[in-house]
Amino acid sequence: MLARYPNLHPRPLRGDARSRIMCESGERTAAQLFAEWETRIAQETVAAPCLEGLSAEQRRQLAALLLDTRVALEMRPALARSAQFKRQIRNEATTRLRVLNRKLRKARQSIEELVAYAQDSGKGNALDVSRHSARLVLGQPYRFAAGKALRALDIKGLPDAREHIELASESLAPEDEDAEVFGMVQLYWFFRHECSLSGNESEVRVGRLRNTFWTEHGVSKVKYSAKYITGKSQGCDAVHVAVGRFKPNQGYNPHESPA
Repeated sequence: MLARYPNLHPRPLRGDARSRIMCESGERTAAQLFAEWETRIAQETVAAPCLEGLSAEQRRQLAALLLDTRVALEMRPALARSAQFKRQIRNEATTRLRVLNRKLRKARQSIEELVAYAQDSGKGNALDVSRHSARLVLGQPYRFAAGKALRALDIKGLPDAREHIELASESLAPEDEDAEVFGMVQLYWFFRHECSLSGNESEVRVGRLRNTFWTEHGVSKVKYSAKYITGKSQGCDAVHVAVGRFKPNQGYNPHESPA
């Protein structure tokens, strides 16, 4: 957004010096990061050809897009753990809460029975005043503890399994939004649409960037043909497949510009 859409940049509050300083500082930091990543691309033997033929503005946009993808890859392990947790919530909610609610009812019933016994409220006990008084004294700490327990167990608005399932399901990202796949698709259409490169050349450049910058985040390298060889076309099959499958219902050709 900061690299490609300047009209969407945060704007300072009118007359607020602190807001202006924060916005200016943010833009300077972003510009520095973009410049650093452009330099990193240029310094890598495999990735450097990805900058060929690009204008200064397009090089800046490529650096920003690659940085975005790298951040997404860095966050992927944490997001995967979060997604696994949410799936477990969804899978366990119905059965687990049913059992917990049943045990809660049993716990309240047992404590109510303890209160009754500590109060010596059984039939006939109150007829013997001395015995009843003795039992009240002996049961006093138990009545006190049981009262606290009953108040603690008087939970208002117990969790509903359906609500847990709905919340967990809503926050689960669709599988097709994996950072690796989405990153390839974004880079491909940047080269294809923004830079007006051929589909084959766009695939190759995505493959170069992936092999150079993504492997440290557990992404495997892909094979690509940088030049046409007899019997083998230029391009990258992995990128071609990722782009072609990203929106299967759209029916577009990966080598055609999107509408």
